[in-house]
Amino acid sequence: MSNDPLIGSALGILGDSKPFVWFKTFLAVEAFFQLPVFVLGAKGLWRDSRSIYVLLLIYAASTTTTTLPCLTVLLTTPTTSAQTIASKVVSVTTFQRFLLLSSYIPFFVIPFIMMVDMASRLSKLITTGIDAADDKKSS
Repeated sequence: MSNDPLIGSALGILGDSKPFVWFKTFLAVEAFFQLPVFVLGAKGLWRDSRSIYVLLLIYAASTTTTTLPCLTVLLTTPTTSAQTIASKVVSVTTFQRFLLLSSYIPFFVIPFIMMVDMASRLSKLITTGIDAADDKKSS
């Protein structure tokens, strides 16, 4: 079992869930914004629609931003030891941390790359539009 401190704490399995209200908010953002936008974005990219770039940039920035605090929690959660067990402190083993990070890191890296890519694509489109407008003014 991964012993995910985020899911376990947010669900109240590992103690008081109140400090993890931020994570519950992120889960709502994921369900009601990120997941639908992911589907729309995939459809837009499949159809080679440039109009989807802005929405994908927002999606990628949102996903990257909401994943970073989760990674921070995973990296700062104490490693399981006799002391953490005796104190009933939420902790993870080295293997559990590796398992959790291998699950969470792609949700940071891939959207981060997507964010840079969409920003670059939009910048090129904007530059092309500005150049076209300047050419039209000068002719």
